[in-house]
Amino acid sequence: MVLARLQSRQLLKKMDAAETYEQWAELASAYDHENGLDDWKSADASKSYDYRAIRQRLDLIRDLRFREDYHQLLFTLNEGIHGNLGGMGKPALYNKAKLGTKNLIHQFVREVCGALHDIDTVDESVISLKEKEDFFVRAGHCFGRSALMLSGGAVRLRLYGAWGLGAGEVATLTSLVGLSFGLGVTLCGGAALLLEPASTLAALHLLTQGREALWRRQQATGLQGLHRATGIRVHQHQALQLLAARQRGGAHRLRAHAHLALRRLGQEDRAIGQARVGV
Repeated sequence: MVLARLQSRQLLKKMDAAETYEQWAELASAYDHENGLDDWKSADASKSYDYRAIRQRLDLIRDLRFREDYHQLLFTLNEGIHGNLGGMGKPALYNKAKLGTKNLIHQFVREVCGALHDIDTVDESVISLKEKEDFFVRAGHCFGRSALMLSGGAVRLRLYGAWGLGAGEVATLTSLVGLSFGLGVTLCGGAALLLEPASTLAALHLLTQGREALWRRQQATGLQGLHRATGIRVHQHQALQLLAARQRGGAHRLRAHAHLALRRLGQEDRAIGQARVGV
């Protein structure tokens, strides 16, 4: 047990002193083997990701590539190709071993890369150039990964590391730079208030006025929209009232015409009756 710990520490020191990635990878693989992490890599099951979904997708892509069913392969890749399928991008899967992660994830990534190569090289009589272009644009967003990330800390680590500084020293230096920047801004602001208080306060007042004007404009825009919406509803209500009034007026006119017709009919009946009596 003690001997294994000593060997692991020696491997870690050699990894830190490695000059090429190939040397580091060989030492990292030996470290994982010494600490029993090869068995962890070989086992699909883990609570950190959905290994069943990844295994199912891997088997499907393999089968389609074997049968050279490129249309269905394109459909399958379009349907579910992204770099975090089943949670395989979780940091917990890459913090356990020094080199790599679950073999299932490596197999899936290799298979997807092979499928992408197949789609790229298949004859255009099978899959048109337009279909290929559309697919690879989407795949670049869904499955693509940044090859290089540049942040302030990463750049400083790379630059200062070339001068022999370690990660802890670079972190301390970065903190001092941030602190000095904050103190410098505070000092400059205080000096401006002491030397040119009127101009500084006027500038700050203009900024405050600008924010207030923007806020009032947003409020006014919201109120105008509300007024417009309310006006539309009022006009709609007035139109409905006018339509109802017209309908009621039409009904009143209809009843008046019917009453007049009945009166005329009654007058005609009386005239006929009088004529018959006279006769």
